[in-house]
Amino acid sequence: MRYFWFLAGCILGSAAQAVEPLRLVTVLPPELPATAAHKRFIQDLFQRIKTPYTLEYRPARRAIVEFKSGMFDGDAGRVSLFAAIYPEAIRVNPSFVTIKFYSLSMGNQLNIQNWADLRPYSVAYPRGIVAIESMLAPSERLNPVNSVDVCMKMLKARRVDSCILMNALISEREIEDARKMFTVQQFAELSVHLWLEPKHRALASQLSAALNQMQLDGSLQRYQHAILNPPEKP
Repeated sequence: MRYFWFLAGCILGSAAQAVEPLRLVTVLPPELPATAAHKRFIQDLFQRIKTPYTLEYRPARRAIVEFKSGMFDGDAGRVSLFAAIYPEAIRVNPSFVTIKFYSLSMGNQLNIQNWADLRPYSVAYPRGIVAIESMLAPSERLNPVNSVDVCMKMLKARRVDSCILMNALISEREIEDARKMFTVQQFAELSVHLWLEPKHRALASQLSAALNQMQLDGSLQRYQHAILNPPEKP
């Protein structure tokens, strides 16, 4: 009988000490070319700090609501502007990638050097990019579309003045191809970070240390290149 209670205590004690996986949300849809490289990066990062996690996709605005309501412990990739949306969230430094924004236009009519230069114009952009909406809204001249191809087609048909893209959606090779048809101007950069709930400050420190180590061993740069230069569509 004494052995039974000892065994039961060991089992219950182990269960009590089991670590709940960290619940992460991502706004990168499964079909996006950059998603596979981003998942490998997250897996490597959390293996380094020996922390289990789950990673679930949500559309951009739903992800914000569920993260802020406590349904998720962290967001696996938001630009630095996210601090204005969820000030209490902990930004994990350093960033793991830098997003470059491009304005595509017909001819040389537009001179786009910053976000403010876009405000007078009709703009198309792939749906769900909160950074674009945050910088340009409110505006009736914003036209969210379902793909990069549709964005370019609208521009080519002169239904909009500019198509806004970013380097996580289009490869360097595709940007060079676009220059043959459009005027392409890079006009902004934003760093992308992991974000955690305020209660995970200690975990944020561990992640920062792991990211710094990945910078030193060169793996972070390799993931950056893979995320921003995904395999091109056949």
